[in-house]
Amino acid sequence: MKRCSRCKRELTFENFSKSNTGKEGFRSICKQCDKRYRQKNKEKISIYRKLYKKTNRDILSKKSKEYYKKNIVNLRLKYKNYRKLNPEKEKVRKVRFYKNHPRYNKKYYKSNLEKFREKKKEWTIKNPLYNNIYHNSLHGRDIYSNKKFKVSVSDMLEWQNFQCAICQEKENYHKLCIDHNHNNKEIRMLLCQGCNTGTKITDDIELLKAKIEYLESYK
Repeated sequence: MKRCSRCKRELTFENFSKSNTGKEGFRSICKQCDKRYRQKNKEKISIYRKLYKKTNRDILSKKSKEYYKKNIVNLRLKYKNYRKLNPEKEKVRKVRFYKNHPRYNKKYYKSNLEKFREKKKEWTIKNPLYNNIYHNSLHGRDIYSNKKFKVSVSDMLEWQNFQCAICQEKENYHKLCIDHNHNNKEIRMLLCQGCNTGTKITDDIELLKAKIEYLESYK
C-alpha cells in the first residue's frame, strides 16, 4: 500500500505510475490526481514540453538513437503493422514527407544516382549486422529475387510449404535458394544449400534418385 501525497488516500501500487526518481519506484501522486492535474493544465504542460525539447535536443536525440539501435527489429515490425492497418494515414504522411524533403523525390534520385550508391556502400560497411538482418528477411529476399529472377520468394515458400523440393527439409537459419538452369536461365524450385550445391547428396542414394527425377522433370 502507498499513500497519495495529494488526495491523502492509501491505495495499492497499481494506482501509481512508475518512476525512476520516486520512492519504491513509483510516483508520489496517484493516477487519478495526475489525470486531473493534466486536464486542468494542458497549456502549461505543452509550453513546458516545447521548451524542454528546444533546450535538450542533443540529449533527446542520443537517447532515441540508442533506443532505436537496441530495438530495431521490434520497431520495424511495429511500424509495418501500423502502416497496414492505417493506409490512409500513411498516404498523408508520404505526401507531407516528400513536400518537406524534396531531395528524396524520384527526379532528384535519378539525377544523383552515383552519390546515393556511394553513400549506400559506406553505410553497409559501417552497419554489417543490420545489412545481414535485412537481406535474410522475406522483404529483402523478395526485392533481390524480383530484380534478378522476376519471382517472389515468399510466394514460392508458401507453395512449397517452406520445404526443400528434393530432401523435403524445412527452412531454418539456412535459407532456401532459388534453383535455376544456368544455360537458359529457367527457374525451377527452392532448394536447401546442400541439395543445390550437391554436398548433401554424395553419400545418400535415395537423395541422388530424387535429384535425378527433379532434373528430368525440367527437361
